[in-house]
Amino acid sequence: MKRFILTGTSGAGKTAILRQLELDGFSVVEEAATDVIVLEQARGVTEPWTRCSFIAMDAVLVHRFDR
Repeated sequence: MKRFILTGTSGAGKTAILRQLELDGFSVVEEAATDVIVLEQARGVTEPWTRCSFIAMDAVLVHRFDR
């Protein structure tokens, strides 16, 4: 199975592309960065995206949703 990662700035259309892919019958995994930010901020980390572990945490969360 091929997998793709959509990247882009806010407003670039990533969500619109995901919704269209879903309508076309593809399985999609939502982005997890927002969930990681909320979780880390609840733990008192003001800017979790500045930590080296941020990308790893995001990847782990996406992997869990991708099962």
